[in-house]
Amino acid sequence: MRRAIAGAVTTTAAALAIMPMFPERIGANVAIVVIASLSWVLVALYGLRSRWQATRGGRAVLYLAFALAAFTTQVAVSVWIGSAYWGRNEIRFVLYFGLAVTIAHLIWTVVRAQKEDRR
Repeated sequence: MRRAIAGAVTTTAAALAIMPMFPERIGANVAIVVIASLSWVLVALYGLRSRWQATRGGRAVLYLAFALAAFTTQVAVSVWIGSAYWGRNEIRFVLYFGLAVTIAHLIWTVVRAQKEDRR
């Protein structure tokens, strides 16, 4: 847990240090494209090169990575081309609902694994 907190503090400090280098909103707009791109790289690498289907946890991680990649791609598209594209509200609902279900599934998977570990 200490390592996670230290990583979060370091990352936050780095973001605050480089934020003044970007014009208003550009930094966040670029960051969402980077997040979407890296998410798709994770989906491809994990989905094609790992045995993710071998465990419940592996499946849950791939599902979350895919949902996050789809979600961030939609946000990036809205940021760069605008939010007035056809079907935006329907697309957002499906992606956001899917992400919520995926996170709930991951929580359920973690709780189930923790119960099994206690036995």
